[in-house]
Amino acid sequence: MSRDSGIKAEIIGGYENAETLRNKLSGSHEICKILNLSDLKGLLKGGERSIIDRVALTEILKTTILSLYSANMLSNEYVKDVGYAWDREKLPLLPADADALANAVKSGSADQMISALGIKDVPHSVKTYLEKITAEVSGTENEPKLRDLQKAFLTAIAERTLAKAKLDGAGKPNGLADQQLEVILGRKLLQQKVLMTEGKGLAITPEIFVEQNDVDAATFFGRLTGEVKTLCQSSDPRAINALVELIPKLAEQKILQQQKKEEILFNAASVHGVLGAA
Repeated sequence: MSRDSGIKAEIIGGYENAETLRNKLSGSHEICKILNLSDLKGLLKGGERSIIDRVALTEILKTTILSLYSANMLSNEYVKDVGYAWDREKLPLLPADADALANAVKSGSADQMISALGIKDVPHSVKTYLEKITAEVSGTENEPKLRDLQKAFLTAIAERTLAKAKLDGAGKPNGLADQQLEVILGRKLLQQKVLMTEGKGLAITPEIFVEQNDVDAATFFGRLTGEVKTLCQSSDPRAINALVELIPKLAEQKILQQQKKEEILFNAASVHGVLGAA
């Protein structure tokens, strides 16, 4: 940490057990605590002989992190990030009237957005988080911003819902390997509806991009990311339309750990079969 930053810092090291770590982390919150990861890894890998204390290590770290949280941290950017990180399996289903959802995001209230998402009359984790926002800002300096916070979170959820439906249709139900591309896709899908750019042409089609980039996979995905960044800088409606076609069709899909295991087992079985036949 820079000496000119004005923030006092203390490197925490030399903790041989969970209790020592707890003591070192306690004390003044005016000082930034920097953990020595080599010591922490040592404890987690068995340096701490007590099973109970090893389990307690995670609780110590969790408590320390939570103690840093304040309702005043809540901002539109913060709650949007929560929405962008929302478990895709817990996202609302895409409503039949996606245009109504876009209109609610553009000029409606949080209640109208909830209705447009189709979750007004059913229990849903999205509504639970909205209640959490309300509870946390009530009586704080952020209370006047409650409506903006709710709409910012719901906008991110709406974008994610649109992106999920698009990727499901493209045969990528697990989402994309690059989460940021999935966030961009959702934003552009919403913009396409709000700005009514659909049908105004594409700056570049997926087919042309593939023809122009006949390279190995790593280079291809790198160039695709570069193309996405370039298109994001344009306000041309055709750039928006290009992004909502390029990303779902060409971006690398996310492969879940279970799928990887199944592929490894399948490949191993195939090799075993070939060797057996030989």
